[in-house]
This record gives sequence, structure tokens and C-alpha cells, in this order.
Amino acid sequence: MDKALKWLGVALFLLFAAPRMSLRLGPIPMYFIDGLWVLAWFYAMKLPKLPRTSPMSKWVLGLMLVAFLSELHGAMYIHDIARPVYTIFRTILAMSLFFLVPRLVRNKEAAIYLFKWIAAGMLVSAVLMLLSSLPPTRGLARIVFELPLLDPAGEGRYMTRQIDAESAIRGKSLIGVSILTGFFVNAAWPMVLFLREKSRVSLSLTWRLVITAGCVLAPLGVLASYSRGAILGWLAVVAGALLFTKSKSLKSGVLVGGMFLLVLVWVMGTDSKMFFFDRLENRTAAMFDAPLDDAREAGRVYAYLHPFIYVGQHPVTAFIGTGNAKDSMASVPMHPIFKTGADHAVFAQATYSYGMFSAVAYCALLGTALLHAFKYIRQTSFTGMYAQTLFLSLVGVVPWFMLGHAAVSQPRGAMLFFVLLGFVHVLSAWGTRDAKS
Repeated sequence: MDKALKWLGVALFLLFAAPRMSLRLGPIPMYFIDGLWVLAWFYAMKLPKLPRTSPMSKWVLGLMLVAFLSELHGAMYIHDIARPVYTIFRTILAMSLFFLVPRLVRNKEAAIYLFKWIAAGMLVSAVLMLLSSLPPTRGLARIVFELPLLDPAGEGRYMTRQIDAESAIRGKSLIGVSILTGFFVNAAWPMVLFLREKSRVSLSLTWRLVITAGCVLAPLGVLASYSRGAILGWLAVVAGALLFTKSKSLKSGVLVGGMFLLVLVWVMGTDSKMFFFDRLENRTAAMFDAPLDDAREAGRVYAYLHPFIYVGQHPVTAFIGTGNAKDSMASVPMHPIFKTGADHAVFAQATYSYGMFSAVAYCALLGTALLHAFKYIRQTSFTGMYAQTLFLSLVGVVPWFMLGHAAVSQPRGAMLFFVLLGFVHVLSAWGTRDAKS
């Protein structure tokens, strides 16, 4: 196995387990995951390039260029070049994963190898979500969150403030806040279920235990987010597996995970202190009763209106935005172009960061990837099962795309998005034939 694939596997584990792991050198954090991506690219460049084409390739290259120009545009207003240059590096690196993944996934063994690393990382996050949510185990989670190397944002302080809560709270992981972790788990869960296919995947006993644990703990981890969007994404994965896939391992996997969750809730009761269903009830009621009177609910509606008003006020933002560097600074100059609007959607955040044309491109990329994966899901070959898995992963992040902005505003969110697109890009080479060993 080549070194590039090994480094990519470790990077994917870190992406789904602890993407913020870093050391701070002066004012700038140095993320371990960035170094792993660079190492994977270094060794990947030594491999012969495969003849793979995809309509998404030109769009991603265009987004790279616009992201570069947008950060420089923003630098003109904040009068600082160091932070935008750093942001450009991390953004371009995240987008480049669209090209790195298909360069290394040359056969089914490579895909299985990477899915195993993703499954292990997802299991870490799902377990942490549960430990940090449940009252009896919250102290254990705090020990992990108090390690600055793993969690430089200081989630341990959050756990300290809520350590004495008598009932469940929203879980957290080393990925970040609950809703973001929930969607990472949603994206990885189909890959875990993919590895249950004994007729196509040969795993050791240890990996079988990891896969079995991931199958049942992923739904619990998503529930521990107590995020309507994440839970909606999980339900979309279940529905997609039952309605559109032909793989028995995918269908049985979602049923096993779903039934385990339902039985557990039924046995313990929805009013148990082990759950935090009150939040779901309250937020759902606010959504239906008077959504525009609630700031959070109104923000999700206005996220599809404010970008048009913003572009009308600043026509240049139809083409380029002001980047993301400004959002990581303690203070920025008060300039009208920084007065944006609701951003609870990729469309909105992409408009503010990279321009409205780029926002449309993000939506087109997700739609094209879904259609491309769907094209092959009826096949019975390995390629067909691979396509079914990626289709479910994309379906699981659609609500995140519609109701959140991390795919644009956060490097780790962008990494997840472009990794998924990269896995779909592999289908352009495999086409209608099965992947050869």
C-alpha cells in the first residue's frame, strides 16, 4: 500500500474524530490535519495521474480561484494580509481534497481502507457525543475536552459549567458543536454500513466489532445532538436506504440501528433524565407557532432572502465576496460591506464569503453529486454498492447544507464536503464497470 493512501487514511480518521487538534505557534494555530493532507498530496503527486473527468472539476477549480480573490478582496477592508493568506491556504487545501481522493481511490481495496478509517473516527465522535450528553458520564467527557491539544476551543470549560446538570444536555465532540458533529456522523454512517457487506468486504474480528459498534452508536450520537437538522438528516439516510438502495447490508444496517434507538427510547421513556427531548419539543413548537417571531427560526428563513438584498446593495458580491478571514478576527473595521444578514444556509454564507455565483455553484455541486451517485445505485456490482453508500452520505448532509453554513465558513466543514464530492468523483472513472482490484 502506498504512503499517500496511508496518510490520507489517517487524515480522514482525524477529520471525523478530532479535526481541531493543533499546536499554537504564536498567534496562528498549526492543525495536524493540514499537515496530513499535505503529506498525502506530496506522495500522491508521485503516482501516475488517472484519466478522470467530471463536470464538477471545473466548478471546483472556479471556486478555488474565487475563494482566493475573495480573501484578497476582504483583506483590502481589514487592512491585514497575514490572516487572509492563512485562510486562503486552509480553504484551498480543503477544496483540493476533491482531487486528492479520486487520485488515490484506484480500486475497491482503497475505498474499503479509507472507509475503515472514517468508521473509526466516527465511532470516537459518536461515543463522545453520548458521554458528554449523559449525566453519569459527563465527567469522563470533560477530561477529554480539557486537553488543549485535542480541543483548543475550550469545550472543557463548557462541560465544567454544565457538569452538575441533573439531566441530559446537548452532546459535543472534538469536531465541535452538536449540530456539526451530528452531520459528520450522518455522512459517515452509510460508510460504516457499507463495511457490513461480508460478501464484498473481508474484515478482522477487531474491525467487525468497530463496525458493529458504529452501526448502533451512530444513531444515538445523532440523537445526542438534539438538533432537528441532524435528526432530519439521519431520518433521510434511513428513508433513502429503504427506498432507493438494493444492498441488504445497507437496508438491514439502518433497521438495526434504528430499532436499537427506538427500543432504547421506549424502554427508558421520553421523560427520562437520560434524554433532552424538551429542547426538540420547544424548538419545534417555535418553528410552527411563530417562526418569524423567533430569532433563530427567522434566521433560517431570511438566509434565502438577505443574500439578494446584500448583493443589491453591493453588486460586486455577485462575483466575489469578502472571504472568511474577517470572521476569525477579534475586531474588523466597520465597513458597510461587512454588514451582511442571516447566514444559516450554505447559500447565504457562500454569497457573503465568495459571491452569489459561487453560492449557486455550491448548490449545483451538491445536486450534481447526488444525481451522479443515483445514476449507479441500481447496479449489483461493487460500483453500485459504492454509489448507494455515497448517495446516502450526501442525503444525510442535505439538511446541514440547507440549514447551516459550516461547509463554507469552517475549514473542517469544507473538508467534509469536498471529501464526499471526491468520493463521488471516483465514479467517473469506474463508470458502469466494477472496480478492479
